[in-house]
Parts: sequence; structure tokens; C-alpha cells
Amino acid sequence: MKRYPIQKIHPKYRDKITQFLNKHWESVQVVSRGHLYSADQLPGFIALDQQSIIGLITYHIEGDQCEIISLNSLKEGKGIGSRLIEAV
Repeated sequence: MKRYPIQKIHPKYRDKITQFLNKHWESVQVVSRGHLYSADQLPGFIALDQQSIIGLITYHIEGDQCEIISLNSLKEGKGIGSRLIEAV
């Protein structure tokens, strides 16, 4: 099984992440537990197939709590979502 690299979000990917979220979530804005987040500005990790984003996780840490704000994996059954969660 091909393993796709998982890497911490680098500022050079922010525009691609904004496009990805708009395509798959129809917005970069996510409301969770009464808070509004701009998911494209949060820390996270991406999975790449060459230069295309095929997986994304964003999260928010407050105190000792970590909340996943967004999670997408475009290739099912490849372990991408699990590996993104493990990276957080």
C-alpha cells in the first residue's frame, strides 16, 4: 500500500488549504462548541500526493484540551485519516 507523506502545515500551503476547505466544506469557517474558527488559519497536518492535498486535519488547543476542527481524507482505506489523527 502506498504511504502518503504527512507533514505539518507550512505557510506555503495556506492558499491550497483555503481552496481545499472551500471545496470540501464550502467554507473555511467552522463553528464548534460555540466558537467560530477559521480552519484555514489553524495548526494542522496535511497528506500529499505529489503536490496535491489528499488529507487535512486542523485542530485547536486550549489548556490541556485538543479539539479536532476539521478532518478530511480523499482516499479511503489508505490509513490517511488515522495517520493525520496520530500526528496531532
